[in-house]
Amino acid sequence: MTHLLVVANETVGGRSLIEAVRRRAEDGVELVTVIAPVTHPRRGYVVYEDTRRAAAGRRLDGTLEQLREAGIRAHGLVVETDPAEAVRDALAQLDPRPTEIIVSTHPIEQSGWLRRNVVDRVRDAAEGLPVEHVVVDV
Repeated sequence: MTHLLVVANETVGGRSLIEAVRRRAEDGVELVTVIAPVTHPRRGYVVYEDTRRAAAGRRLDGTLEQLREAGIRAHGLVVETDPAEAVRDALAQLDPRPTEIIVSTHPIEQSGWLRRNVVDRVRDAAEGLPVEHVVVDV
């Protein structure tokens, strides 16, 4: 079974990400798992953990709804870990095991993930699976 793992948070509902997943489904991907790591606050901001988790959950729910409306078999999780660690965990735990990965980020000017080399770290964690980087400008 072909299984696409999507890693995104603030960009999870972005048009270019949804289109990339739809293309994969048209090419034969049978299952999509979306992982939304909780965003950690920038310096100086007081943001409560449950608020961040709830926001990630709302974004994830909207994305899953869009994918399901398009006829794509999809489910997802909000996780409290770094994106690369979330990929390692997903590869170890998901059944069937993902066969490819999409990482979605903001454009470089806005992306904390790009500043922290998350895409490269996900590639390292991917154990040789193909990884596509999708930029979403929301």
